[in-house]
Amino acid sequence: MDFPTNLIISTIPQKHIMDKNVESFGELYTSGVDGCLLKIISEVLKFQYALKFPPNLNYGKKDENDNWSGIIGMVQRGEADLGIGQIAVTRERMEVVDFSVPYTNQDVTFLIKKPGLLPVSWTIFYPFEGSIWILLLCALIITPALYRLLLNVQVSYSRVLIHFYTSIFGKSILVKDNSLKVRFLVAFWVFFALIITNRSP
Repeated sequence: MDFPTNLIISTIPQKHIMDKNVESFGELYTSGVDGCLLKIISEVLKFQYALKFPPNLNYGKKDENDNWSGIIGMVQRGEADLGIGQIAVTRERMEVVDFSVPYTNQDVTFLIKKPGLLPVSWTIFYPFEGSIWILLLCALIITPALYRLLLNVQVSYSRVLIHFYTSIFGKSILVKDNSLKVRFLVAFWVFFALIITNRSP
């Protein structure tokens, strides 16, 4: 079977993709990515073509009556011999038309506003996330209370809290009870403070 010498091509005019141009002497030519591809195919297969645009200028949508619009609909109904464009290959479309091997791929992505720089005054909080800072604050509040409870002496909570807070920066904790449970709690806090102060930002 000989290849047809004249074809009707359904496409959608798009700048830099399918541009329809007319030379000074009236001859039609196409440019853009798909336009150049169509020109090469027509030269290789030696056929002439006429461009026909779908009325609604879309690639193809199926309505509630299973009728297709756009390029897909024109090819399905025989109003065009071939459709060319940035047409996505879907299972529904493959049921009514045949697709060539894809010659381009498009990645789908999204974008958001680029975040600005954080104020310099907040640099002290950079080493940890907000949830970690909350846990650290809870540990700083609860541990002195446990220490005071284990000592079972009348030492003000604020004084114990200051001792534990300053221990983070290397100051020693005054231990007046050598019981195992108190020593274990202090050792835990010293180890905890060591990890915090040696955390690389």
